[in-house]
Amino acid sequence: MGGASGREDSVRTAQVFDSGLRSNDNFLEDSKLDALAMTSGRISTGAFGPTAVLLQAMLILAFWPSDYDFAAQTVFSSTIEFGFVESVLTLLIVGMGFTYAYLKAYGLSAIGFAFLQVALGLQWALLVNGWMQQHTVELSFCMKDFVLASAGVFACLITFGVLVGKTSPMQTLMLTLFEVACYFANKDLFLEGLLDVHDNSTISVFVFAAYFGLAASIVYGPSHDAVALAGVVGGYHTELFSFLGVLFVWLNFPNFVGGSLAVGSAEQKLAIINCVFALLGSSVVSFAITTIPMHRLFTSVAFASLAGGVAIGGVANFELKPGGAVLIGGIAGCIACWCFKS
Repeated sequence: MGGASGREDSVRTAQVFDSGLRSNDNFLEDSKLDALAMTSGRISTGAFGPTAVLLQAMLILAFWPSDYDFAAQTVFSSTIEFGFVESVLTLLIVGMGFTYAYLKAYGLSAIGFAFLQVALGLQWALLVNGWMQQHTVELSFCMKDFVLASAGVFACLITFGVLVGKTSPMQTLMLTLFEVACYFANKDLFLEGLLDVHDNSTISVFVFAAYFGLAASIVYGPSHDAVALAGVVGGYHTELFSFLGVLFVWLNFPNFVGGSLAVGSAEQKLAIINCVFALLGSSVVSFAITTIPMHRLFTSVAFASLAGGVAIGGVANFELKPGGAVLIGGIAGCIACWCFKS
């Protein structure tokens, strides 16, 4: 009886992790399944493992003719750019990963899948962006290329916010490859090639990710998971971890906004300081005008506090002065709170 019961538990665990969905109502049972999953070592994820290995091997072959290009960089500029790369990676992995941890039934998979998207997506983004910009397979990379490529990965993580709990590891893998390619095709061929709009701001990233996420959610359809239908917002500890993720995004967002601009230039300095002022404005406003019920207070304050950084992205390198930057952030925070309330 014990052996049969153990086999049944293993099969059920494999089904849960292979589909990416949880079909039980009891959160305590979810915790037991997580513990079993981490200790049994017998979880099946279908063809995900072989596919991931194959993709990594193909990426290695694609990178093989490439080399590094540090000829035009001084030690000073390289040090500064490394700081931007480190900051952006922290935003993507820690910030965006933990931000989705407030979904109590999918917190672990949200963090893990976000890490997977960064690890795979950044490699693929470097290649796609390099091919489109340099028009050769023998690419040359510097540290700024990581910041430019991270925009495509950021778009994937934003889109993933509406798909948490719906996608399996294999689907997440394919979605990352497809969206990164679409993002840079849209940026290089449509915006810059057809419309002659050279926009490296965060607005283009968020607009693309929002519409791509809407399209992806329509394709995947509504969730039939009992936990998702009943509401997956967690309790104190899950929201605490999620708020920590939002704070990491908040702290590193100015570097993401200014990272694509010339190192040490007046435009970069303006972009960073304007973004900080805008984030300060949206944060205060989001706390001040939040009057929605307490069970949604966290969501409103956490995400509305980032609205200033998104809104300022298109004009961050302009001479706005501190008052103008704070005003833009405040208005963005107000609109974001109203959207959450409605």
